[in-house]
Amino acid sequence: MDFPATTAEQRSPLYKDVEELVMVGFLSHPVEVNGKHLALRSLSEGDLYLMRQRAKVDGSWDLWTVAASVWLLDGHNLLLEPHASSQVASVLRSMPKSAVEALGSVTLGLFRRVGRARFYVEAFCYENASRYLWRSIGRRPPTGIGIPGAEKIGMNDIRGTWVAYNQAEDDRSRMDSVWEAAKLITSSQAPKAVSKIDQKDVQRRRDEKARRQRTMDHAYYYSKGLVDKKGLQLASGGVGTQIHSAHTEEELADEMRRWVAGEEDWHDRVVSAYKKRVIGRFEEQKRQHAERMAALQRVSEERQAEDIAPVPLVGYTQEQLQQILAKRPHGVRGTRRIYPDQDPRQYLYDRYLKNEPGAPQQMVVDEEGGLSPLDAEIAQRQVPFRSGSERR
Repeated sequence: MDFPATTAEQRSPLYKDVEELVMVGFLSHPVEVNGKHLALRSLSEGDLYLMRQRAKVDGSWDLWTVAASVWLLDGHNLLLEPHASSQVASVLRSMPKSAVEALGSVTLGLFRRVGRARFYVEAFCYENASRYLWRSIGRRPPTGIGIPGAEKIGMNDIRGTWVAYNQAEDDRSRMDSVWEAAKLITSSQAPKAVSKIDQKDVQRRRDEKARRQRTMDHAYYYSKGLVDKKGLQLASGGVGTQIHSAHTEEELADEMRRWVAGEEDWHDRVVSAYKKRVIGRFEEQKRQHAERMAALQRVSEERQAEDIAPVPLVGYTQEQLQQILAKRPHGVRGTRRIYPDQDPRQYLYDRYLKNEPGAPQQMVVDEEGGLSPLDAEIAQRQVPFRSGSERR
């Protein structure tokens, strides 16, 4: 696929149904029949088992599908009514066939939209907006954004896929944080070895970013009918067509019948394959993380072994020492004091404060007019001694 890279703004309209299936749990469409205002919803795996059992009784899978889809009746929330589907089915049997078929076409339309959303869920997972949405709801599965009874429907496969991806992505982010911290510690011991590892990490992240961009581009151009499901460019750009989806009501009804019966269609295989890829990719990331950590540990141990290796001692004779000292430049000290931890404060203390200068001495003028310390003058003064008779 040689089309230009797409932007988040271009792809955003593709995900409207995906976001609704993730956050609300189903798609909804309003309908008016004989003055009654209804809202039909898309069905999920949580609805299937009971529907299948009911359809086996009389073979009316289409009627039971419509009955299970009605969730609002004149504003009344039927999700809170455990026997609402059976009561709606009784009403449907009394309605004209054309009215039931009209409702059935709405359920088929919702089914089509869910199938289309299944194809876009992987691309949606890679969007920055998707990750922000996951963080904004507290990194946990959404529960119908407050619609009473929505939690009883169960998790649809699109929401389940999105939750599984984000949980795996959180785990990957934690592993990357541990990895970066380990590299930072080891870089102080073996900077060259860690630099090579960094280059591989940069390439690995670049490859993953490119792969995700290709997936998002594929979703966009697929929606325009320019590529098929494998990303191959079509000979005729049928803009607006839907690739590999039912084009007639009969084909769509057959797809839905197979879905109710539990037969996997192409859309189901898309989601199943992606789930397997999410799991497989995460397991591969864990394996690579363990290998990288082990390699980094080996580098650290090798470096430590070099640091603690015994230093060979060399003995010199007196003549050799004299020759070594003679070759030293004039004025170079033979020894110098090394301060612990290279503390400059200790050096400044020893240099300027430890040996405090004495108090300044008083000065006197000598006989020649110069200054000399008073103590020295006193020490050098000749004191004459006289006897008592001389004092007289």
